[in-house]
Amino acid sequence: MKLKKLDDSSILKKDFNISMPGYNTFEVDYFLDQIIEDYKYYNNYVETLNFENDTNLKIIESLHQKINKLEMNNKLLLEKLKDLDNLGYNNLEIIKRINVLEEALNQKIQTSSTDKT
Repeated sequence: MKLKKLDDSSILKKDFNISMPGYNTFEVDYFLDQIIEDYKYYNNYVETLNFENDTNLKIIESLHQKINKLEMNNKLLLEKLKDLDNLGYNNLEIIKRINVLEEALNQKIQTSSTDKT
């Protein structure tokens, strides 16, 4: 079923036959003027909503792209972390290695300071 679309100009240009007794033409014209104003308002409102919708769709697309990029980066980082685990590095072992290096550095500092005195 195809609907006929009315707009403000088709309402304004519509002519009616005058017959007696009939409607008061001033009342009909006033009522049609109100309908025209409503059509103009709703058309502007729909255009505004369409613009906002287009803007929001662009923002959503941009956010989807950022999410995809972050997910790829996350996947790469997880793979690197697994590679480190496979090499035998975990947090505890890293802390132990740092501790050993700090002790060696402290001994070297102490040795060099005792050599100067």
